[in-house]
Amino acid sequence: MCVFAYGQTGTGKTFTMDGTNEEPRIVPRALEEFFRQASLDNSSSFTFTMSMLEVYMGNLRDLLSPRQSSRPHEQYMTKSTSWTNVNEASSRSHSLTRINIFRHGDALEAKSEVSKLWMIDLEGCKQLLKTGAKGLTLDEGRAINLSLSALGDVVAALKRKRCHVPYRNS
Repeated sequence: MCVFAYGQTGTGKTFTMDGTNEEPRIVPRALEEFFRQASLDNSSSFTFTMSMLEVYMGNLRDLLSPRQSSRPHEQYMTKSTSWTNVNEASSRSHSLTRINIFRHGDALEAKSEVSKLWMIDLEGCKQLLKTGAKGLTLDEGRAINLSLSALGDVVAALKRKRCHVPYRNS
């Protein structure tokens, strides 16, 4: 399953996905619920894995990589942001969180099941003239718009059941 936060810059997508320590939203609440449900199931054991990625200027970065920081949460907090005329802390990247849930039955013949949940916080489409972007911020805005356009092309091709889906255009 995949959940997208999509919309214009400054509409609260990142807050809706992450929230704060005081007001957790979709991602932390989903994790909490998965752990709660797993603790109620006495007939199975569970293994959870999590990935957090950032797409910035066409490059992928692992936000939980121990090579980048000894504290994964601090690494996530370094997600690329920039000031614009529209938003003081405008995200400059897309973030992707993937939760894998492995369910192992206790019986010998029991099948293992794998479930995956992607929660994706897409950066808002940039109205480059309105934001007053210049230099690197302008380049970031262009990269964001290009990736959102490429995603739109993929979704449109999938919806129309096209033979060719332009996955590599991003």
